[in-house]
Amino acid sequence: MTLNKILNKHGIKGLKIQCRAERKTLTPNNQSRKDFSDFCRDKQVERVGNNNAFIMDGKVYGFSLVTKGYSPECRQFGEAYSGLVCKFPDGSFKWFDRGELSIGHITRIGPDGVKYYNVA
Repeated sequence: MTLNKILNKHGIKGLKIQCRAERKTLTPNNQSRKDFSDFCRDKQVERVGNNNAFIMDGKVYGFSLVTKGYSPECRQFGEAYSGLVCKFPDGSFKWFDRGELSIGHITRIGPDGVKYYNVA
């Protein structure tokens, strides 16, 4: 039985299911994950947990895909991060030390109690 037949049986009609092949672009979150995976592979750095963070020279850095402009931005900058690497719209990268960043309010607290901040 196809998915549409099952949906029709339960009164759900006219629902359009989009398959991966039909998508033209990745969602912003998936694009960021892909770019981060490519960055880790190219720089041969170790990924930290499920966040876009990596270890280099014993320090933890965040990774962020900047969508507009050339200022650092990150929604989940961990409290123990030493800095941030941003990929800009033109494909260039820039490293920022923690002291160069404008760290804002807490955006979430992880299950392990780690605080994550907004950087803008």
